[in-house]
Amino acid sequence: MDGICYGSGVNVDKEDNKNSNALSVSSKYLSLFPNFIIGTYYPNQIGVYLNIPIGPGITSQKRIIYSTEGKSMSKEEIDITKKIWWSVHKEDHEMCERLQEGRSSPASNDGGLLSPHWEKGVQKFQKLIIQATMKSKKIMKGKKNV
Repeated sequence: MDGICYGSGVNVDKEDNKNSNALSVSSKYLSLFPNFIIGTYYPNQIGVYLNIPIGPGITSQKRIIYSTEGKSMSKEEIDITKKIWWSVHKEDHEMCERLQEGRSSPASNDGGLLSPHWEKGVQKFQKLIIQATMKSKKIMKGKKNV
């Protein structure tokens, strides 16, 4: 973690490269605060993500997945890969929506807990949000009609 750039990753002990219907691969992510992520997915894919805040509680995500290492894919492989990624992203988005609903619960009024093992990236991101908010607050202090 260096300033506004931080990384995270998932290492899968037993990667399943032969199962074309599963995404059981190691991945590494590099995030640029506040809303850009690039991820590598073994063995041959890179994902680029841009999260665009629309309003309170609403974010749009633009994403594209590239194949790497000159790997050409048949129409069938492309369709299978698209289906897998659609399923994975749908699952991720549903999880984020449930987490946001939980954050709106009175049980979260005291902040809640983050796993020190699994959520280091989330902790870093939240610290960056606090720093950016405090910096903005200091800049805005004393200014009128802004």
